[in-house]
Amino acid sequence: MSREIVYFSSLSSPWAYLGGPRFHILSARHDLKVVLPPDNCSDGEWRILCATRPSARQGEYHELELDRWRQ
Repeated sequence: MSREIVYFSSLSSPWAYLGGPRFHILSARHDLKVVLPPDNCSDGEWRILCATRPSARQGEYHELELDRWRQ
């Protein structure tokens, strides 16, 4: 019986890009079948516009936080 892992991601998420390579290494190491759920992006309801995001997710602070996590 093969084991599965469901992978949810977002094109606008920097974490998907930063964690992607490691995710693929771990899933291969543990012989996991990666399941990508269908993404309904036709209606646009899943998107959070930059202007409506909390201040911590906008601008300079967001960039500083990404750099901190990268390091």
